[in-house]
Amino acid sequence: MKGSLTGRLGFLALAAGLLAVIACERDSNSGSSHDSPPITTDGGVEEPPELDGYVQELVSRCESITDDETTEAGIHEARAAYKRGDTDIPLSVKGCTRLFVKKSGDRETFSAVLSPPFGITVDQETFEVKRTAAIMSWSTAADGKKEVRGDLDADGFAELRETAVPNVSMISERVTPSGQIKARTTVKVLEGGLSVDVTEEAEDDDGRLATTATYQGARVARKCTGDPEPGQTPPPSTPPRPASPFPPSPHEVACTPEQLMKLESLLERATSGGASCMAAAGMPDIRFRMLRQVATTSFDFKCTDDKTFVAANDGGYGDVFPARALLWINPLLFTAADWEQASTLYHELMHFSFVHDHQVEALADLSTNLAYADRVYACEQLCFAPKANRCHLAACTKKKICDVDKYEFERKLGKEIESCWSGHQVGALCRKKPGERKWCTTKAECDAACGGQECESKSISCNDSCR
Repeated sequence: MKGSLTGRLGFLALAAGLLAVIACERDSNSGSSHDSPPITTDGGVEEPPELDGYVQELVSRCESITDDETTEAGIHEARAAYKRGDTDIPLSVKGCTRLFVKKSGDRETFSAVLSPPFGITVDQETFEVKRTAAIMSWSTAADGKKEVRGDLDADGFAELRETAVPNVSMISERVTPSGQIKARTTVKVLEGGLSVDVTEEAEDDDGRLATTATYQGARVARKCTGDPEPGQTPPPSTPPRPASPFPPSPHEVACTPEQLMKLESLLERATSGGASCMAAAGMPDIRFRMLRQVATTSFDFKCTDDKTFVAANDGGYGDVFPARALLWINPLLFTAADWEQASTLYHELMHFSFVHDHQVEALADLSTNLAYADRVYACEQLCFAPKANRCHLAACTKKKICDVDKYEFERKLGKEIESCWSGHQVGALCRKKPGERKWCTTKAECDAACGGQECESKSISCNDSCR
């Protein structure tokens, strides 16, 4: 109680200070045409009126709690609560990360994941002070169209905005309060619904939005059985196969009751460990997606004796293919090390956020460069592999090696990761005609092989000569 009181008094003092600063600014700028516009939340999504009170109560109860965590048992309870029809569901031990649900009959119309960090907003006209929480929300229309908003830093402004039309498209943008688009991903479902075209854009050095990658992925993403064991390098004659979309479906064999129970447990372990890892890596949106996806989804597991892959997710990009949560599992999975069993389920869960670039997956060297050129493989290694390194952190977060804070990640997750060479050459992809595609060591080599056309650097190096 004493800690809570101190936290509340600290908040009141801070709020008073903010009000004083705003009042002085208004007095000094009265009559000026240069008043700063207030930061407002996005008006494109109608939030339930009770959500604001829910946030205020959450912050009041949790602002002094610093040791909350997500656990396997907590994820299990959250899934059971959602199946019961609960609409206020704790996702962490002390309940400071929560799932808020609004329904119309049996249909979910709005849901949100909320957690620390907490913040403050002050209306510059009325001086009304409100507490804020990091939040990611999903507003679902009767036709299934989803509007997703994310205020991930709790400043009262939704910097993440997405629109997903089921089985058609998704556009995800990072925006500033002024409306400037900092990054954008566009996903279009191709004819037949088995594959997607993905275009990624980001700000260039001049502050303009520029295309950084275009590739094709599949609705069904497989993790190949050729993935190397720790410390082992597979022969170059066994590169990973691109994930060919179903149909035909793999040959199904019956899962035993024990296998199904094990898969449910692995799913919850992967979610708990993966969500904590994403928080430590500075990827709260992926953490929120994963927690909501697993808490609200009834997964259908099927077993197969197809030995070309160990697991497959038939439902990549969860908001684009919202009715699909089918995971194919090869029982070979249960012979792997414990960490790899959980990491494989995490790998498949990541496909609700990312798909593989098939050309990278097919051409990059499996033993090293694939985990530095593909986000799903990179994040899997970062979060679960015993010998993860700083290069995995950079590739997972889509940054250069010199731009990631290895020590901050270790502090937050409580897991040490190894260093890696800051000039590591991941490679570059030459996209030409089928049969002429080539994986090159450097961008310069790729430009020569491609004639300067469609050559994409996948380097995470901070050394220009290594790109």
